Amino acid sequence: PVLPYNYLHLITLFNLSRTCIRMKELERARSYINKISNLPSNLILTPTIPSSPHHRSSYSSSSHHHHHQHLLHHRYKHLISLSKHYHEGLLQQRQEHLTPALEHYNAVLSLCRRELGHYHIYNATVLEKKAKVLFDQHNLPNAFLSYLAALRVYDYQFGNGAAVDAATGGTDGGTDGEGIGDGEYLLERSRILYEIGRTLHDREEYSDALRMYKKALALRLQHSDTVDEIGATVVTHATATKDAIKILTNIGRMHHIMRDLDGAVKVNLQIVNMAIAMVGGGRQQQSQSQGQQHIASNDDDDDDDIPLQHAFVRNQFVVLGNLYVEARRLDEAMEVFSKISRQQLRSRRRRQRQRQRAAGEGGSDDLLHHARPEEEDVDTSSAFAVKVAERLGNVGGNGTYTAAAA
Repeated sequence: PVLPYNYLHLITLFNLSRTCIRMKELERARSYINKISNLPSNLILTPTIPSSPHHRSSYSSSSHHHHHQHLLHHRYKHLISLSKHYHEGLLQQRQEHLTPALEHYNAVLSLCRRELGHYHIYNATVLEKKAKVLFDQHNLPNAFLSYLAALRVYDYQFGNGAAVDAATGGTDGGTDGEGIGDGEYLLERSRILYEIGRTLHDREEYSDALRMYKKALALRLQHSDTVDEIGATVVTHATATKDAIKILTNIGRMHHIMRDLDGAVKVNLQIVNMAIAMVGGGRQQQSQSQGQQHIASNDDDDDDDIPLQHAFVRNQFVVLGNLYVEARRLDEAMEVFSKISRQQLRSRRRRQRQRQRAAGEGGSDDLLHHARPEEEDVDTSSAFAVKVAERLGNVGGNGTYTAAAA
């Protein structure tokens, strides 16, 4: 049967308003939400075409048609109520009006549970959004419970039995989701476990937070391996690497807060290696990206120069160097800081040569003549190097780590 115009109009406005909120076009989203509010409360249905009384099937056919129209009318009214509260909640949350957003999400949950049951996948989506609002309100206990409820819905939907008791333990993250044949479950579960870890992190329950982060990381990497078997794009690999780095960053923070400096150093070495692999490196890649032949010189021979040109990689090296200083591993700290210093010197020289070529000038490199010998090759075993490492460690920024990642 053909769907009525009002029903199709509602579905269209529903998708338009949600898309505008995601694109942060809040005024347009508001206009679509208002249009939904002004739709007629009753669905305008097409009249039933009477069947011939001579056919025995006419009564059953008419009964089936009326039943279909009744279900369609009921769903239409449900979607209008759902759309009003859900999109209003999204809009209020985007505008950081947290209390009204929470009220609308609670109304959506009530509707979904009444119409669809407690374990419908829509409930998990709304529970996550409700938990995010509670987290932003610093209502951490209720945010934790809301995330845990969303996790139970996902477990039920994918036939994985009871949900993990995130506060006290549960099945190991490396085995969750095996045998379900759906990598999407791994991704969703990893994301929720990460949010649970953030909540425990802010509650200063660091051991439990660290356990949740590790489970989230194991599931994210397991999902990445599953995608690799199917065949992943470059974008998919980049997204997986970014997610893994984000989780590893908070794992490193947990080790640092718990004064496990060796553990923090180990994790940050992983982050540095993943960051270098993600941005690429080497002379050949630079030549291809610049579209010109590489100009060889004795100060550009280090392939690490390419990744260190990226601010993110450079920042991770600084964090690693500060951790080495804090762990009193000063030789390794000096090696890291010297590598950053040499890259910055090469970068200044490269920019000067480019300016000279653009201006048609030749001549020698002034920066090369003014560079001191220790800038070229710092002796990491000397007392001078140790002093510099200590000084750099003390002024390396606002501490080694900040608060939990967003």
